[in-house]
Amino acid sequence: MGLRHLAPAMFLMLLLLLLAASLVSAMALTFLIGTLCTYILAGFYFSVRAKTEGNWDVALTQPLATFCFHIAYGVGTLLGVRYLFRQPSIRPIRPGLPVRE
Repeated sequence: MGLRHLAPAMFLMLLLLLLAASLVSAMALTFLIGTLCTYILAGFYFSVRAKTEGNWDVALTQPLATFCFHIAYGVGTLLGVRYLFRQPSIRPIRPGLPVRE
């Protein structure tokens, strides 16, 4: 797993940290809104720049889809990290199959 695989998880953690901090700090709320606006504007910039032959529907929905993808990837990475610190199961994955040692 490289650093680029951890980027969505770090982005998600930043958003969650800023969301929690924004409950008590106006500066954190400003930074959260700025981060989200920068992300969405960059997404629009790159999707419009890569637009091919008048397909505006894709160009306008791609930033939202990319945001959803990055959030889901970050959640999956954070949930999967717990398996790095677990002892592998000795039970077979499917019943009836022998466990190889």
